[in-house]
Amino acid sequence: MERSKWAEFRCNRYKIQDQGRMAVFLVPSHKMKKKCGRKTVEELLHLFIKKYVGALTYPLSPLAGVWTNKLGEVFYDECREYRVAFLGKKRIPALLEVLAAVAKEIGEECIYVEAGQYSATVYPTNKTRSLKKLASQT
Repeated sequence: MERSKWAEFRCNRYKIQDQGRMAVFLVPSHKMKKKCGRKTVEELLHLFIKKYVGALTYPLSPLAGVWTNKLGEVFYDECREYRVAFLGKKRIPALLEVLAAVAKEIGEECIYVEAGQYSATVYPTNKTRSLKKLASQT
């Protein structure tokens, strides 16, 4: 088991609870209302995060996202930034899998994600499971 980064700050004058690592990811905000069965992509993503991770935060106003693909094409979109915290590295693969499923469902090439001091883009593959399935199994 990993030692909490907050352990050195423990004191009898307050209680501190480690919330673990933080991951941040961006999703095009206008695509979150896309239907995926009876629920929207947004509802399924929130369901997965609340069940598997525990909590999420996101600003109500969108952020601007600008990126260049492998062909050198520049893209711009309004994005919703999500911040989630979870204990241990072992939950990162499940988050990456659900982000790949979100990308596949909304027709995005990839989703930008940061975990700790690392950043990456997550791409769906032909083996990516459906978002609906991932949200219902947790």
